[in-house]
Amino acid sequence: MVMALWLAAALAAPAAEPAPRTEATAPASAAATPSPAPAARLPGDEAAAPAEAAPLAPLAEPKPLPAPCATELFRIDRSTNANEVVYAARLASKGGLDPDDPLKAEWQMLAEDGHREGLNFLENLVAYGFSVDEAPGGGAFVVVLKAKKDRPVRLTVKDGCPVAFVTISGKTAILRRIFVQTASGGLIPEVAYADIEGVDPASGSNMRERIFPN
Repeated sequence: MVMALWLAAALAAPAAEPAPRTEATAPASAAATPSPAPAARLPGDEAAAPAEAAPLAPLAEPKPLPAPCATELFRIDRSTNANEVVYAARLASKGGLDPDDPLKAEWQMLAEDGHREGLNFLENLVAYGFSVDEAPGGGAFVVVLKAKKDRPVRLTVKDGCPVAFVTISGKTAILRRIFVQTASGGLIPEVAYADIEGVDPASGSNMRERIFPN
């Protein structure tokens, strides 16, 4: 977005020119009348020198434009390897969230070369997939993660940028990360605990809640 900055220059009004003096022709009878002597000037009566115009203040440096909104919302990663699932907002062509498909998820293979790839059928079904429903009143969406069904995420737009809100320790937070610590052993690793991490939208401080399986 490009913001145009208009600077208005204040112009001082030109000083009024003194009215032209008109010399009236005195009657002959008054020509001989002597003019009154000028009054004596007392010390301190000198006319004050005109004040110099105050110098103009320098122009303020223009503030940088805000960076474009990031579409990435939060990530899920595990203790098993460095790969992470990235959840990002889909935006409509005219701005705002895509009403038909507002959220996408894909792997970032940090344990390899960092390339990205989509989730497979099983991952979408039970591990990292999600469901999306429009929130009552419109303008936002309720996202239910398959990995944490009892902690719904509210996807909306705040200050012109997409954001995901979640409850952390009983308070509203901006979701940033879910870390899953797995227990060793077994064909399918069990979850030892999960950390839900976010940011307080009012203070900007970090928030975290550790959840243990029932």
